[in-house]
Amino acid sequence: MDLTVGHALIHPRHGLVTITGRSTRTTPAGDVEFLTLTVRASAMDIQIPVANVELVGLRKVVDDEGLQTILDTLSRPPTDDPPNWSRRFKNYETKLGSGDPRQIAELVRSISDRQRARKVSAGEKRLFLSGREMLVNELSQHPGVGDVEKAERLIEEKLSS
Repeated sequence: MDLTVGHALIHPRHGLVTITGRSTRTTPAGDVEFLTLTVRASAMDIQIPVANVELVGLRKVVDDEGLQTILDTLSRPPTDDPPNWSRRFKNYETKLGSGDPRQIAELVRSISDRQRARKVSAGEKRLFLSGREMLVNELSQHPGVGDVEKAERLIEEKLSS
């Protein structure tokens, strides 16, 4: 995985991040190299040890196959969600927190469909907006999409089909 300054990655909890720095700190265990990541959605900086990149779950932006998987998931009819609000909400939180773009697309698809059929809770709406923003930010980094506006249009097209 490319860990050079300026490179975009996906953090499972924060979505799109950019590597904005590398530094070394001396700890009792020895010198530890850290990455400074800036979260696109909030401009918040986080630091993680380079050795923990995989443990944290940082990953590359989706490739062509991943893009197609997301678009297919958004186009597919939603799966049956639990009728109980608390179980449904917990299921949505798990999908969003997984960082898996396919699961986030499932979440966005399910809540979008629910919004068309009936009202959704404020919590579900917040999860929908977070998931949608994560997808938009990630898709905007794909060379075949290229920008935020195109990513938003693509997602809306797939959700309305």
